[in-house]
Amino acid sequence: MEKFTPSELCADIKIYDYKKKVKYDEKSLVIFEKTGKMIKAGKECEGMLYTLPANSIGFSPIVLGRVSDYTCAEKMLKQMLCRYLGKASFAGYGEGLIFVHEKLNEVEMKAYFDLLYQAGAKNVVYADESVKGIPEGTPWEDVIWGMKNTYKNLRFAVEITKEQPMDYLRYSLAQLAENCKRWGLEEEYNQRVLERK
Repeated sequence: MEKFTPSELCADIKIYDYKKKVKYDEKSLVIFEKTGKMIKAGKECEGMLYTLPANSIGFSPIVLGRVSDYTCAEKMLKQMLCRYLGKASFAGYGEGLIFVHEKLNEVEMKAYFDLLYQAGAKNVVYADESVKGIPEGTPWEDVIWGMKNTYKNLRFAVEITKEQPMDYLRYSLAQLAENCKRWGLEEEYNQRVLERK
Protein backbone atom coordinates (compact mmCIF):
# COMPACT_ATOMS: atom_id res chain seq x y z
CA MET A 1 0.00 0.00 0.00
CA GLU A 2 1.12 3.54 -0.71
CA LYS A 3 2.84 5.16 2.27
CA PHE A 4 1.08 8.11 3.89
CA THR A 5 2.69 10.56 6.29
CA PRO A 6 1.10 11.43 9.65
CA SER A 7 0.58 14.98 8.30
CA GLU A 8 -1.51 13.64 5.39
CA LEU A 9 -3.69 11.45 7.62
CA CYS A 10 -4.08 13.70 10.64
CA ALA A 11 -7.28 15.55 11.40
CA ASP A 12 -7.26 19.32 11.57
CA ILE A 13 -8.38 20.53 14.99
CA LYS A 14 -9.89 23.94 15.62
CA ILE A 15 -10.31 25.16 19.18
CA TYR A 16 -12.85 27.93 19.77
CA ASP A 17 -12.56 30.03 22.92
CA TYR A 18 -16.03 31.53 23.47
CA LYS A 19 -14.75 33.74 26.30
CA LYS A 20 -12.06 35.50 24.23
CA LYS A 21 -13.88 34.95 20.89
CA VAL A 22 -10.73 33.50 19.34
CA LYS A 23 -10.22 30.39 17.17
CA TYR A 24 -6.95 28.41 17.17
CA ASP A 25 -5.89 26.04 14.37
CA GLU A 26 -4.11 22.82 15.31
CA LYS A 27 -3.14 19.44 13.87
CA SER A 28 -3.78 16.00 15.33
CA LEU A 29 -0.08 15.20 15.63
CA VAL A 30 2.01 14.01 18.55
CA ILE A 31 5.63 13.11 19.16
CA PHE A 32 6.36 10.66 21.96
CA GLU A 33 9.52 9.22 23.39
CA LYS A 34 9.46 5.44 23.29
CA THR A 35 9.21 5.57 27.10
CA GLY A 36 5.67 6.97 26.66
CA LYS A 37 6.45 10.60 27.51
CA MET A 38 4.86 13.12 25.14
CA ILE A 39 7.40 15.63 23.79
CA LYS A 40 5.18 17.79 21.54
CA ALA A 41 1.59 17.98 20.37
CA GLY A 42 -0.15 19.80 17.54
CA LYS A 43 1.10 21.72 14.53
CA GLU A 44 4.53 22.30 16.08
CA CYS A 45 5.21 18.59 15.35
CA GLU A 46 4.96 19.01 11.56
CA GLY A 47 8.50 20.27 11.02
CA MET A 48 9.98 17.64 13.34
CA LEU A 49 8.32 14.51 11.89
CA TYR A 50 11.11 13.88 9.36
CA THR A 51 14.04 14.48 11.72
CA LEU A 52 12.94 12.53 14.80
CA PRO A 53 15.56 11.19 17.21
CA ALA A 54 15.85 7.39 17.23
CA ASN A 55 14.09 7.15 20.60
CA SER A 56 10.97 9.05 19.40
CA ILE A 57 7.91 8.35 17.26
CA GLY A 58 5.50 10.75 15.57
CA PHE A 59 1.95 9.94 14.52
CA SER A 60 -1.65 11.12 14.47
CA PRO A 61 -4.02 9.92 17.22
CA ILE A 62 -7.07 11.12 15.22
CA VAL A 63 -7.24 9.77 11.65
CA LEU A 64 -10.13 10.11 9.17
CA GLY A 65 -12.04 11.96 11.90
CA ARG A 66 -11.87 8.96 14.24
CA VAL A 67 -9.88 8.45 17.43
CA SER A 68 -7.21 5.89 16.55
CA ASP A 69 -5.20 6.09 19.79
CA TYR A 70 -7.32 7.16 22.75
CA THR A 71 -4.55 7.63 25.33
CA CYS A 72 -2.43 9.79 23.03
CA ALA A 73 -5.45 11.77 21.82
CA GLU A 74 -6.35 12.50 25.45
CA LYS A 75 -2.86 13.79 26.26
CA MET A 76 -2.77 15.83 23.07
CA LEU A 77 -6.16 17.45 23.68
CA LYS A 78 -5.32 18.22 27.33
CA GLN A 79 -2.14 19.99 26.24
CA MET A 80 -3.95 21.98 23.52
CA LEU A 81 -6.75 23.11 25.85
CA CYS A 82 -4.22 24.10 28.50
CA ARG A 83 -2.20 26.03 25.88
CA TYR A 84 -5.17 28.04 24.64
CA LEU A 85 -7.63 28.17 27.52
CA GLY A 86 -5.16 28.18 30.39
CA LYS A 87 -4.92 25.64 33.18
CA ALA A 88 -8.27 24.07 34.11
CA SER A 89 -9.70 25.13 37.46
CA PHE A 90 -10.72 22.55 40.07
CA ALA A 91 -14.17 22.48 38.43
CA GLY A 92 -12.67 22.04 34.93
CA TYR A 93 -13.16 24.22 31.86
CA GLY A 94 -16.95 24.26 31.97
CA GLU A 95 -19.14 23.14 29.09
CA GLY A 96 -17.45 22.06 25.86
CA LEU A 97 -18.76 21.36 22.37
CA ILE A 98 -17.29 18.69 20.12
CA PHE A 99 -18.13 19.17 16.41
CA VAL A 100 -17.08 16.33 14.09
CA HIS A 101 -17.55 16.44 10.31
CA GLU A 102 -17.29 12.67 9.76
CA LYS A 103 -20.26 10.33 10.24
CA LEU A 104 -19.55 8.38 13.43
CA ASN A 105 -21.19 5.41 15.10
CA GLU A 106 -22.15 5.46 18.80
CA VAL A 107 -18.87 3.99 20.00
CA GLU A 108 -16.83 6.53 18.01
CA MET A 109 -19.00 9.39 19.36
CA LYS A 110 -18.55 8.13 22.92
CA ALA A 111 -14.77 8.26 22.47
CA TYR A 112 -15.06 12.02 21.78
CA PHE A 113 -17.34 12.56 24.78
CA ASP A 114 -14.83 10.74 26.99
CA LEU A 115 -11.90 12.67 25.50
CA LEU A 116 -13.45 16.03 26.32
CA TYR A 117 -14.41 14.96 29.84
CA GLN A 118 -10.88 13.67 30.47
CA ALA A 119 -9.40 16.87 29.03
CA GLY A 120 -11.32 18.93 31.61
CA ALA A 121 -14.82 19.64 30.27
CA LYS A 122 -17.52 19.68 32.94
CA ASN A 123 -20.29 18.95 30.41
CA VAL A 124 -20.03 17.94 26.75
CA VAL A 125 -22.32 18.76 23.82
CA TYR A 126 -21.91 16.76 20.58
CA ALA A 127 -22.79 18.14 17.14
CA ASP A 128 -22.11 17.23 13.53
CA GLU A 129 -23.18 18.29 10.04
CA SER A 130 -26.72 17.01 10.65
CA VAL A 131 -27.47 20.04 12.87
CA LYS A 132 -31.03 21.16 12.05
CA GLY A 133 -32.12 24.67 11.13
CA ILE A 134 -28.87 25.88 9.56
CA PRO A 135 -29.40 28.09 6.49
CA GLU A 136 -27.83 26.49 3.41
CA GLY A 137 -24.35 27.76 2.65
CA THR A 138 -23.62 28.94 6.21
CA PRO A 139 -19.89 28.39 6.94
CA TRP A 140 -19.33 25.75 9.64
CA GLU A 141 -17.22 28.20 11.62
CA ASP A 142 -20.26 30.50 11.91
CA VAL A 143 -22.42 27.53 12.96
CA ILE A 144 -19.96 26.65 15.74
CA TRP A 145 -19.73 30.24 16.99
CA GLY A 146 -23.54 30.41 16.86
CA MET A 147 -23.95 27.30 19.05
CA LYS A 148 -23.34 29.62 22.00
CA ASN A 149 -26.84 31.04 21.35
CA THR A 150 -28.35 27.58 21.92
CA TYR A 151 -26.01 26.38 24.67
CA LYS A 152 -25.49 29.46 26.85
CA ASN A 153 -22.87 27.85 29.12
CA LEU A 154 -20.42 26.86 26.37
CA ARG A 155 -16.87 27.80 27.31
CA PHE A 156 -15.07 26.23 24.33
CA ALA A 157 -15.55 24.09 21.23
CA VAL A 158 -13.31 21.55 19.49
CA GLU A 159 -13.91 21.01 15.77
CA ILE A 160 -12.50 17.91 14.09
CA THR A 161 -12.19 18.47 10.34
CA LYS A 162 -9.85 18.06 7.36
CA GLU A 163 -8.62 21.06 5.38
CA GLN A 164 -7.26 18.83 2.59
CA PRO A 165 -9.90 16.05 2.19
CA MET A 166 -8.09 14.79 -0.95
CA ASP A 167 -5.55 13.18 1.43
CA TYR A 168 -8.39 11.18 3.02
CA LEU A 169 -9.69 10.18 -0.42
CA ARG A 170 -6.26 8.94 -1.56
CA TYR A 171 -5.82 6.98 1.69
CA SER A 172 -9.34 5.45 1.51
CA LEU A 173 -8.82 4.36 -2.11
CA ALA A 174 -5.43 2.83 -1.30
CA GLN A 175 -7.00 1.00 1.66
CA LEU A 176 -9.86 -0.27 -0.54
CA ALA A 177 -7.37 -1.55 -3.15
CA GLU A 178 -5.41 -3.31 -0.39
CA ASN A 179 -8.59 -4.92 1.01
CA CYS A 180 -9.73 -6.07 -2.44
CA LYS A 181 -6.32 -7.73 -2.91
CA ARG A 182 -6.65 -9.45 0.47
CA TRP A 183 -10.21 -10.62 -0.34
CA GLY A 184 -9.15 -12.00 -3.71
CA LEU A 185 -11.10 -9.30 -5.57
CA GLU A 186 -8.15 -7.48 -7.11
CA GLU A 187 -9.23 -8.27 -10.67
CA GLU A 188 -12.80 -7.03 -10.00
CA TYR A 189 -11.45 -3.87 -8.37
CA ASN A 190 -9.15 -3.13 -11.33
CA GLN A 191 -12.05 -3.78 -13.76
CA ARG A 192 -14.26 -1.25 -11.89
CA VAL A 193 -11.47 1.33 -11.93
CA LEU A 194 -11.02 0.89 -15.70
CA GLU A 195 -14.80 1.20 -16.27
CA ARG A 196 -14.84 4.57 -14.51
CA LYS A 197 -12.00 6.03 -16.63
